[in-house]
Amino acid sequence: MALVRGGTGKFARPLEEFAASGSRAAPDLSAEGTVARQAVETKSLLKAAEDAAYRVSTGAKPDKAELLQIIKSIARDPSKVRYPGASFGRALSKNYRKTFLDANPKLEGEVVVHHAAEQQILNRYLGLVTEEEMHSLQNLRGIPRSLDNLLHNKIFRFEWDEFYASHPQPTRQQVLDYVEYIDKKYGHLFNPPIGG
Repeated sequence: MALVRGGTGKFARPLEEFAASGSRAAPDLSAEGTVARQAVETKSLLKAAEDAAYRVSTGAKPDKAELLQIIKSIARDPSKVRYPGASFGRALSKNYRKTFLDANPKLEGEVVVHHAAEQQILNRYLGLVTEEEMHSLQNLRGIPRSLDNLLHNKIFRFEWDEFYASHPQPTRQQVLDYVEYIDKKYGHLFNPPIGG
């Protein structure tokens, strides 16, 4: 417990009491603490993702139990992430890589461009999403090259297969809700990151 000296030279109330009583700016302290805690958690999750990506890149083929363990080690709790939600826009071109990199030119060569709502949706659920919406900037995510095999080919494949199994005829909103769920869970691993 931290103690502070009072004006008379004697030990006064514990520092925690100052924050609780409002003698210090408690909301500012808690906001600073939250930001610092989130930064540490994000670094820890990113490190776990990099470690898992390395294992997968060496030829390791995780079974379902191992994949679930990897997911647990790198994912955020979606209920704790602030994010306004997923949406579709309208692309002017089918060249989605160019669309993404025109908006994020510094990421050229650094990321693999990923569709948040998978391109499979165009054929699986005819008419649910247009090509212009599929390739819109709002539906594109940058995955760091070092994490692409793990995220794109393993984790997102697993996540979307779960969605397809439980949603044989989804609504457009259900697709967007699932994109939001994935963004909240893994958005800290994207470049640029999503959700805070």
